[in-house]
Amino acid sequence: MRPDLLIGDARRAAGLTQAELAARLGVSQSAIAKLEREGCNPTVQTLDRTLRAAGFRLQLIAPAWSSAAEDPGRRSTRA
Repeated sequence: MRPDLLIGDARRAAGLTQAELAARLGVSQSAIAKLEREGCNPTVQTLDRTLRAAGFRLQLIAPAWSSAAEDPGRRSTRA
């Protein structure tokens, strides 16, 4: 999911304005507006901190591949 949509949806679900979320984080309202703008690319730390301020938690789940052969992003080390 896009971070801008995730942050905006979480804020609205928490019933917070951009200014209220900003106050919880100790940042400006314009900083929250930037995070909610399409194309934003926050660090995982910023995304997690922002979601927690809205009462949510970021959870990253790795795919459960059974072997390296099934992981398209992993190269085999076999000779």
